Amino acid sequence: MDLQTKMRLERLGMDVPSTLARFLDNEKMLIKFLKKFEADDNMVKLTAAIKGGDVKTAFEAAHVLKGISANLSLGNLNTLISEQTELLRKEHLTQAGKMLPEVQEAYDEAKQIISILKV
Repeated sequence: MDLQTKMRLERLGMDVPSTLARFLDNEKMLIKFLKKFEADDNMVKLTAAIKGGDVKTAFEAAHVLKGISANLSLGNLNTLISEQTELLRKEHLTQAGKMLPEVQEAYDEAKQIISILKV
């Protein structure tokens, strides 16, 4: 993996060597799975559910994002979405809603960095 790609992924909170090891040291496979993140629509679902007061749907979308961000080692997003998921699990919709801008920012940064990666 070139240094620039490694630095971009580290910016997302990824421990690149351990993540690559989980992907059998196959950089192309890792990037292929990261690219699938771009098509995920759970952030849109989460935002709409929080704005619409639907704690059940918000929790489901947050929980999926938590799993995806953990599996892809998107540490910055995973830390925030994990906290938000727990708030939603306890039905603290207002507190979870207050986190939305910060979660959105981490999500957008991940999508932006992933979009420029080359397979």
